[in-house]
Amino acid sequence: MIRVILFIGLIFFGGCSKATLTEELLIKSSKYKDSGNLKKQAEAFEDMIKVIESDSHSNSINMMYKHGFSGMQFVYLKMGDLYLNLNQYDKALLYFQKAKKVILKKSFSTRVGIDTVNTKIAKIYINLGENKKALTLLTENRKSSIAPIFQLDTYFLLKNIYIQEKKFNRLKDIADRLISLKDKFSNQTAITIMSSFVKTT
Repeated sequence: MIRVILFIGLIFFGGCSKATLTEELLIKSSKYKDSGNLKKQAEAFEDMIKVIESDSHSNSINMMYKHGFSGMQFVYLKMGDLYLNLNQYDKALLYFQKAKKVILKKSFSTRVGIDTVNTKIAKIYINLGENKKALTLLTENRKSSIAPIFQLDTYFLLKNIYIQEKKFNRLKDIADRLISLKDKFSNQTAITIMSSFVKTT
């Protein structure tokens, strides 16, 4: 409650623009990150998002470009990652879905962007024991035409699901697919792929 009151006060009585407030909250969030306070970092970052979303003139999101965020989808992805690290899956899911919605609206959106979000959402579903929902997203990723290097997370998550559900015929299919692609990866990545399946087969 105190956090909400202070937040509203900053917007209406602080005498600073929303772009300035956005930057101050981003800096505050970064300081909490440096001190290892992930919860406070997430709170400050979420307050920043609320300011951006309330800025009808888009000055706040334009200011974010100079801090390395080249679009609102990346802001939402960052917020989702913070909540995922805090094991707050409902909030992480909310922001990943917001990111996906933005990406789908953008004319320049790429398959890589969608696959990245799908993979993050699938991780949440796996943690919640909802493998069926995760499989739907991962299967969508697998059907895409992007370069194999971007599908590594998809394949490894599928591997973990098939191990949990003892679907070893499906596991062999994933192993064969990854092993057939190992020459396209760096030596270290190829070793990781091979050792991963040696441990589980």
